[in-house]
Amino acid sequence: MALIAADQLTAPQFASILLMGPPKTGKTSSLGTLHRVLRKRRLPTKMAFFDLDEDGAEPLLRLARDGFESIDDARKNINRIDPWLNDIELHRFNTAGLRMKDTVTPNRRDKLAHDYITELNEYFDRLDNRTGTFREKAIGAIINDSITGLTDIFEDFVFSTRQREIGEEGPKAISFNDWRLLAEKVMEAYKSCKSLPCYSVFTAHVETRQQIIPGVPAQGGRAGIEPIATHKVYDVPLVTGQLRDRIAKDFGVVLYTTPDYKWRTRPSEQLRSAGSRGRYELPPEVGQDFAEVLDVG
Repeated sequence: MALIAADQLTAPQFASILLMGPPKTGKTSSLGTLHRVLRKRRLPTKMAFFDLDEDGAEPLLRLARDGFESIDDARKNINRIDPWLNDIELHRFNTAGLRMKDTVTPNRRDKLAHDYITELNEYFDRLDNRTGTFREKAIGAIINDSITGLTDIFEDFVFSTRQREIGEEGPKAISFNDWRLLAEKVMEAYKSCKSLPCYSVFTAHVETRQQIIPGVPAQGGRAGIEPIATHKVYDVPLVTGQLRDRIAKDFGVVLYTTPDYKWRTRPSEQLRSAGSRGRYELPPEVGQDFAEVLDVG
């Protein structure tokens, strides 16, 4: 790796962002405030949006069509700008025309995964190999909404390619390695996005898990100890396997959306990872505005 020149250390860096929370809590619509950050910093305002939840982009598209950059502005009818729908490069992944399969096993397809990989790599084709910056059609942010939907797409890809299925036995049974490959494919996706010279954002749905104290297996004639449920619960991103507990460390900004359209910015017993590496200590809760959590200079 090259040594970074000292004068480059003073400039705000592009952040990698993980937005997680329940459905309908502002994850997608809050991305309008990222457009405002790009506009005010005079950065490329184009946003590549990978809609992986089927019509999940609509809250952001509605703001762009009406010329607003936040839900709060739209409600108050303030800070209106020219419609900015042309600033969204939308990649939509859906199951249009997918008939139900008349079997117990689900209808696995690998086409969506191939399409995602091809369309993502087109952004790398826009880079100057010497400088690592965009030489044409620059974007200011790349958004994947959601990483949960992306996991489903890659699950179909891995299981269909390896000819595995849930509930099967023998050679067709899903193994630990299959789940590991799925997790690594998801990691490859967000690490690729992070390497582009722009903001990278992944949204994630959450699941609530119960804390379990691991048991001790029987050994040498001694009785084992069963796992113990502590009745404490915590929220993790809805992705695959052990990636749930480690994914937050791979992002510079981790925010949890709440039903009253706020962001929780600090860890708690239920929320184990939240915060921004680009700002000094944040209040425990802020409004959904990226200017509040990014180092925007």
